[in-house]
Amino acid sequence: MSKEKTTKSKTKNKKVSFNIYKIQKNSYPWRSWFFFFLVIVIISFGLIYSLLSHRATIYIRPHLTPSIITQNFIIALSDSEIPQEEKHLPIIKGVMISEKFDFIENFPTSGKSYKVSNASGKVVLFNETNEDKFIVPSRLKTSGGLIFRTQDNIVIPARTIEKAGTITALVVADEFKKDKKPIGRLGNIIAGTRLYFPALRKPLRQLYYAKAILGPLTGGSTLVNKFITQDDLDSITEKITEIVFHKSREKIRQKTENMSLREDEDFILIDDEGTFILDIYDVKFDEKIKIGDFIESFQVNGKVENSGLVFRLSDIINFSSKKILDTQDYHKKLLYLDKETFRYNVIDASKFSEQKWIKISVSLTGIQSLDIDSDNFFTKQWRKGLNKKITNKDKKSAKNILANQSEINEVVEIDISPWFYKKLPILPQYIDWKIVSD
Repeated sequence: MSKEKTTKSKTKNKKVSFNIYKIQKNSYPWRSWFFFFLVIVIISFGLIYSLLSHRATIYIRPHLTPSIITQNFIIALSDSEIPQEEKHLPIIKGVMISEKFDFIENFPTSGKSYKVSNASGKVVLFNETNEDKFIVPSRLKTSGGLIFRTQDNIVIPARTIEKAGTITALVVADEFKKDKKPIGRLGNIIAGTRLYFPALRKPLRQLYYAKAILGPLTGGSTLVNKFITQDDLDSITEKITEIVFHKSREKIRQKTENMSLREDEDFILIDDEGTFILDIYDVKFDEKIKIGDFIESFQVNGKVENSGLVFRLSDIINFSSKKILDTQDYHKKLLYLDKETFRYNVIDASKFSEQKWIKISVSLTGIQSLDIDSDNFFTKQWRKGLNKKITNKDKKSAKNILANQSEINEVVEIDISPWFYKKLPILPQYIDWKIVSD
C-alpha cells in the first residue's frame, strides 16, 4: 500500500517534456499549402460563378408611335387604259359590282288653282283724336300681313272725355296676300285681334285703328286643286335619275358590306358619282295623262341597273406596310396598320367612263413600337449603349436613366438574380430586355 502511494507521488511530481525536434521531423508542410490552395480555388470559382450568374431582366412597356402614310393610287379595271404619265403610281385592281331592280315612283303635280272664300265680319274702328274722322273704303292689316277692307264710307266720331270715339264697320278679307298666296281660311282671325291702317304714317296708326272685339271674323276657306303641268313632264327624267340613283347606290353599299362579310375581307366602294354607271330603261307612265288634268300625283315605273367600283383594302395595306418598313427607324417595328383610320379622296375620276381608271389619295395610320430584339446592327449598338449606362446601378437609378429614353413608355420591373444582388450586372451582356404587352 505504501509502495503504491510512493509510485503515484513520483509520477505526479515528474516533469513532462516535449521533443521539439521530433515533432518538426514528423510534420507534413505540403498539406498546409494544399489546404490553402484549395480554399483559394473554391473562393475563386465561387466569385466567378457569382459574377457569371449575376443577371438582370428589364421589363418595359414601349411607346406606341403613330405613323401616317399618305399615298396616291390608281384604281383600275382589268381593261383599263392608264396613261403613261400615271403608271409610276401603285396600281390597285378594281372590280365593278352591279345591282338591278324595278322601280315605281309617285311624283306630285306642281300646278295649283285656288277656290277661295273670303272671311268677313264686323270690327270696331277707334278715333283717339278730338275731331271726327271721315274715311273712304280702306285697307286694314293684321300684324301677320292679312289684308281686310272696309266696304263703305265711314265717319269715326271724335274722342269724348271718357273714351275714344268708336263705330262698327263691316270688313272683308282680300283673296291673296302680297306674295300672291291665298288668304282664304287664314282670314278667320280670332276675337280681339288688332288691325291698323297701313296707308297712315306710323304716328297716326296709334290714333286711328280697329279691333275685332265683337267676335272672330269667319267664313274664309281655301280649296286647292292640283293639276299636271308641262314642267312636271319635262322634269321626269331628272327626278327619276336622282331618286333611283340614291336608291341604287344604297343597295350597292349594302351589297359591298355583305360581300366583305361573306369573303371575310374588307372591300371598299368608291362612293363618288363619277364612278357609278347608271342605266335607266323601260320607263313608262299613264299615256292618258294630259297637261292640265286635275290630279294630285302621277306614277312612273321602269327598270334600273347601277354599277359601282370596289377594291380590296388589303391591297392598300400591303403596299403601305412595305412603305413603312422601308422608311421606319432601325430600332422600331410595325405592329399593325389601323384599318379604322383608312380615308380616301378621289382626285380624278373624269376618265373612268372611257378609260376605266381613277386616281385616289389615301391616308392610313400605322402603329409602331420599339423593336428591342432586332438583329439589326444599329439596333444592337443602341441596345449595347443603353446597357452600358445602367451597369452596376441600383434599380432606382436604372429606372431614372431609362425614363429619359423616348422609346420607353414605362419600366414595369427590373428583375435581378441571384436575389442577394442589389445592383445590375457589371457586364452589359448580362442585361436582358423583355417587352410587356397590354
